[in-house]
This record gives sequence, C-alpha cells and structure tokens, in this order.
Amino acid sequence: MNVFFRLFVIYIFILLLAGCRVSGQVTRNGDPVVDAEVTLQGESVLLTTVTDSDGYYRFNDVDGGIYKVNLVLPGSTTIDI
Repeated sequence: MNVFFRLFVIYIFILLLAGCRVSGQVTRNGDPVVDAEVTLQGESVLLTTVTDSDGYYRFNDVDGGIYKVNLVLPGSTTIDI
C-alpha cells in the first residue's frame, strides 16, 4: 500500500510548558483522509481525535514533553509514526 502522510509533527518535542497546539493533515495520494483516528501519546498523556473533512487534526493545550503519534486509517490500518 502506497500511503503518503503529511504530518506537521511526527515525533514531537514541545519546548513550551503548557498550552501548545499540535496539528497536521493526513493525506493519501494527495487526497485528505477523512475520519482517521490520530492518537498523541506521552509519558502520562493519551489524547485521541479524528481527522475532519479536509484530513486535518488538532490537539489543543498540550503540555510540554515528547510524544508519539499513532494513526489508524479508516478500515483499521494502524500506522505507528
């Protein structure tokens, strides 16, 4: 499967202490992926959202730290980034 992901953040190191926003867009072959599940996982944080009709996702008020992004495409294809 040829899948292209344009994510603004893959591994995230946030230097600010609080109130950061993490956002990006998920695309496949240049087209937005709707309803993909995006999870942001840190040491003591697990946040989940889904992409909108344009493939965008956003997490608001994220504390500083190192995070892993996990992506589940519609149809249950899971990709760890």
